Amino acid sequence: MRIIVNHVVTHSIVVLASEKYTFSRMVLIFQQVWIVNMMRLGS
Repeated sequence: MRIIVNHVVTHSIVVLASEKYTFSRMVLIFQQVWIVNMMRLGS
């Protein structure tokens, strides 16, 4: 029983970590695109 609980906890931690990772990647990409667009508008 304890093994199943540990597996569920580990799985949820991995899912949360990967979601946070993809979210931060999306934010980084959005920032880069925004900076490029601002530079294009400025020039």
